Amino acid sequence: MIFTLASTHSAWATVDEAVKPTAAETLMTLLEAAKLIQLSPQEIYSRTQSVLEHFGVPAEAESQSVLAERSSQQTLEGLQAILPIMDPDHFLDHYIETNATVFTGYQDRDSKELHDFVISLLSEGQALPVTRLETRLKKAATQNPANLPLKGLKIALDPGHMGNTFWDEKTGKIVYHPDGRKLSEGVLNLQTVLLLEKRLTALGAEVLVTHRELGPVSALPLNDLPLVEFARRELRSSSADLWFQALLKTAPIGNPLYAAFEADSNFNKLFAESHRADYFILRADLDARTDLINRFAPDLTLIIHYDTMDPEGLTSGGGINKSGWNRTKVYVPGSFSVDEFSSREDRAFVARHLTSPFSWDASRKLGRSVVRELSDQLGLEFDRFGGGNSRQVEPGIFSRNLALNRKIFGHAVSYVEVAYYNDPKEFNRLHDYAHDMDIGGKNYPYSERLVNIADALENGVVKFVQTYR
Repeated sequence: MIFTLASTHSAWATVDEAVKPTAAETLMTLLEAAKLIQLSPQEIYSRTQSVLEHFGVPAEAESQSVLAERSSQQTLEGLQAILPIMDPDHFLDHYIETNATVFTGYQDRDSKELHDFVISLLSEGQALPVTRLETRLKKAATQNPANLPLKGLKIALDPGHMGNTFWDEKTGKIVYHPDGRKLSEGVLNLQTVLLLEKRLTALGAEVLVTHRELGPVSALPLNDLPLVEFARRELRSSSADLWFQALLKTAPIGNPLYAAFEADSNFNKLFAESHRADYFILRADLDARTDLINRFAPDLTLIIHYDTMDPEGLTSGGGINKSGWNRTKVYVPGSFSVDEFSSREDRAFVARHLTSPFSWDASRKLGRSVVRELSDQLGLEFDRFGGGNSRQVEPGIFSRNLALNRKIFGHAVSYVEVAYYNDPKEFNRLHDYAHDMDIGGKNYPYSERLVNIADALENGVVKFVQTYR
């Protein structure tokens, strides 16, 4: 069945302009009709590739060379144990096959005719190889002097968000008290990291801080961001979305199909100027942080954030949660959602995590150690609310496919939500300034509560390393 847009249908040539359907109305008609159409997996793949190519989306890089190092690093049993955490909705099943010896990925959903990667698996009962990370952690745990328990280890610290007035307004990561006081999450994150850095360095660690001033990590100016390039990248990431899949059914490959996309509001939003800041914050800046951390090749990474919640369980919108809710939690890699498997790159990230059993287990151990110290030392319960597509791994620990969790690999990673800074009591503790801190030539005072938080994070890191004795 073939559908065409109003602008190409000759039957409308003599219809009065006043009653001629608009492009949007015609598209809605086509989308309703498209619900009745079933396309083969091969046709869906062909139409998807044609649409992406037509709108200038670059061809994807192959995955095999990137994943070659993951061969013979995992067993089928181990992969199947991690898979429900990484893919709780079983969407990756559309792209992979596994047996006792190989883990195979495909470019085409369901039809599985175009290979993407093949990763060899260890035989049943075969021991996992000793990784560089395991060697370094065990050496630190067993050979370091008591006063330098982190000697020889590399630790990356990422203070979440940016923290100056301009970016606080863009991100909304700021809480206002009715009495006029305010707290910026970006400032809290950076202060926490700078306090923690001193402690970890004193214990022998080599520490990377992704940014030391209030602002983005990316050197790309916001106004210079190539909007169309990022929109094309987002179009590929959207190719498994319902709106994209529905549009594929409106016409076969050709101009009517492309016109259907051009008339769709979801498509046009991707290329809108209003998305510039989002692309910068959620793509360009997070990519810059990822690149810094991966080049540093740390043994562990802590990503520091603070959380908010309103009485309905949603984000606070910048205000105090008068009903009070204060908990602590950490995120580890996992819980990819349905719309996060659209690109070969995204599926390669999943494959890398699935075939990295030691670093996955280390991430869970790091998260466990950190969240327990935060709970014990700050008097906070473990959070029961993970947000997004998260799944609870164990009390206080959730898997969630956050950008840095997804893209950082080969070591222990913990994304920390220290506390809810819009809880009234927590807000007052954090705002009870007792110390000075110079950031970029300006004083940003901080509270004794922040000192306690840095102490808890330090203890969490040390106790994590000690688990490898």
